[in-house]
Amino acid sequence: MTWPSRLSAVLLALSALSSCNAPRDVSVSIDAPVSVSQGREFAFTCIVANKAARSQKLVSLDVADEFLKGIVVHSTEPAFAEAMHLPILNVMSYSFERTLTPGESLKVVFRCYAAKAGDWSGEVTFYINSNTSALTHPLRTIVE
Repeated sequence: MTWPSRLSAVLLALSALSSCNAPRDVSVSIDAPVSVSQGREFAFTCIVANKAARSQKLVSLDVADEFLKGIVVHSTEPAFAEAMHLPILNVMSYSFERTLTPGESLKVVFRCYAAKAGDWSGEVTFYINSNTSALTHPLRTIVE
């Protein structure tokens, strides 16, 4: 998805925010370290599990700016297709467009650097099937 079309989709999502619905038959979780030392590399993992009898798609993962004030994301595995900052939503959005077959789970590992000491927290928004169907999960790591 190109930047202009992604921006259009985000604006559409904002206008539909009041009618935003949670995707069905999918679960999300995050595995992240409670604390890390400043200057160290670390990873956190976002997990999406498709519990539906049909395929579903992980469209994107949006990480809150509040978390990223002290954390630098170097890469993801699998690699994101596109990354862009969405100042209206105060997030960094990582596009994946990955299809999950029935019963399949996908782990997305974020490789990071603990840049600044502090208690960094926010939410990760998992967009499933569209830019208006989402689940959120809290994320917190203390950099000492």
